[in-house]
Amino acid sequence: MLITLEKLLRWVHFCFILPYFSFTMLPKVGKLVLSRTALLVCDLQEKFRTNIAHFQAITEVSGRLLKAARILGMRTVVTEMYPKGHTVPELGDLSGIPVIPKTSFTMCTEEVNSAMEFGKQIDAVLLCGIEAHVCVQATALDLVERGVHVHCIVDACSSRNMVD
Repeated sequence: MLITLEKLLRWVHFCFILPYFSFTMLPKVGKLVLSRTALLVCDLQEKFRTNIAHFQAITEVSGRLLKAARILGMRTVVTEMYPKGHTVPELGDLSGIPVIPKTSFTMCTEEVNSAMEFGKQIDAVLLCGIEAHVCVQATALDLVERGVHVHCIVDACSSRNMVD
């Protein structure tokens, strides 16, 4: 398997640079159980299209994730950091999927928490979106803190530059 420099930098950033993480804090990685796994899509909006590296590629991958989640009946939530800049059309039909506005970096708002029921019905999350070093990271940290298994889909995450 060929690992690109970008993927390696993301992995190094996530595993070693973030001082918040230690291996004792991370929950055990296990198999995903469909009925207890959710998809969270973070802030893939028109307003950010021109500012995010590889935006077209990550929206295409996120669109495929959403399509698969719909087919599999997974719980899914999409958030918007900037409510005036609507979610991109590449994600496909979002009918029946909550699109929740937020004003904080983390996706773990009251509305998202009540829709997901983390720790009760949902104990694993597939996470994608932007920006990887801010909103995606804040969401991952909050979920790990709650004991939720977080799986960041690196092909569906990005930031303004690839170092982040």
